[in-house]
Amino acid sequence: MKNLILVGGGGHCKSVIEVIKGLSEYNIVGILDPCFDSTQEKFVQDVPIIGNDDDISRYISMGHSFVVTVGQIKSPKTRIKLFGLIKSQSGKLPAIIAKNAYVSNNSSVADGTVVLNNAIINCNCNVGVGAIINSGTIIEHDCCIGDYCHIAPGAVLSGDTKVDNSSFIGANSVLVQGIQVGSESVIGAGSVVNKNVPNSQVWAGNPAQRIS
Repeated sequence: MKNLILVGGGGHCKSVIEVIKGLSEYNIVGILDPCFDSTQEKFVQDVPIIGNDDDISRYISMGHSFVVTVGQIKSPKTRIKLFGLIKSQSGKLPAIIAKNAYVSNNSSVADGTVVLNNAIINCNCNVGVGAIINSGTIIEHDCCIGDYCHIAPGAVLSGDTKVDNSSFIGANSVLVQGIQVGSESVIGAGSVVNKNVPNSQVWAGNPAQRIS
């Protein structure tokens, strides 16, 4: 079994722990979290918090792999920083795919991405580095998801849609066929997006319109 260190001990971490426990190839050693206090024991689920970000290099030297388990609402800056810290020291960040998720054999999921329970990634899709594909998401044929995106629970991406780097697609939102969402943009929960969204904008509603 491969030893894993989780980085970040919040709510998203709890969901990722459940996914990893359903897989046979990984052993979770512990969690690194900024709230680590060496004077008291603390656990997330039943996984111990064993240090903070300063301990990443030590666990890299021990040959452990990492999963960044910091969630993402609006901005992925913390996640990107942690990925950079790990990669700069040649740390390994495997993709984690839930046992009950479906990923087509003709699609690719890059390093460090987490695909949570009951997500579907259909044929000829590409998902970039460090993305979160959350529970119940449907990503249809020929979609492209950039690095460090978060596709929130229940979102539906119709065929041939594109989401550029570092964007957030809110829960239960729908991107209709062929839509493109620019980088660092945010789509509000429950939105129906039927127009292309430029970079660095916030859209919401049905039909979705720019609100920021």
